[in-house]
Amino acid sequence: MKVLGLTGGIASGKTAAANILIQLGANVIDTDKIAHELAKIDMPLWNAYVAHFGKDILMPDKNLDRRKIADSIFNDPKEREWIDNTAHPLIRECVEAEFARLKKKGERAAVLDAPLLFETNFRDLADYIWVVYVSKETQLSRLMQRDNVDKTAAEARLKAQMPLDEKKRLADFAICNEGSLEDLKKAVKTAWTEFLAV
Repeated sequence: MKVLGLTGGIASGKTAAANILIQLGANVIDTDKIAHELAKIDMPLWNAYVAHFGKDILMPDKNLDRRKIADSIFNDPKEREWIDNTAHPLIRECVEAEFARLKKKGERAAVLDAPLLFETNFRDLADYIWVVYVSKETQLSRLMQRDNVDKTAAEARLKAQMPLDEKKRLADFAICNEGSLEDLKKAVKTAWTEFLAV
């Protein structure tokens, strides 16, 4: 089974590309969704966060306060390192289990949707890597609009990630998402057809 690694930067359009791949019939394994599941009440990540940060990290309904966690990650490299070292092995375990399930079913290809593909130890799980990219200016304005944050907060988030130019250099194939959703659909469809044909 061939594995396509799909990555990008915050607000670059990676999720839109993943959704297009799903519409094309691809088996997409979303690491963010896995992380979300693992962070539900009494799940492994939830327990780890509460043990590390204390009860202050919880909202009144006992769910994790994601904004507080995000602030910790973006403002303190040590906390980001702790979260990475705690979360990534758990996520990887789930990804590998999903790959095994798809292989057993006889699937020919799978897509690993991982925003931090290069920053984590997930890179070796993919045979071929796509990056969805936009210019820094587009990324900044989309992020400010999407998350309703000011320029300073948006820039701090961008700084916490590997620059898109660096990801482009490391990827096997780059998809520009400066145009419309229709443009992105065309680009993804063409690239996916070529990937399956190899």
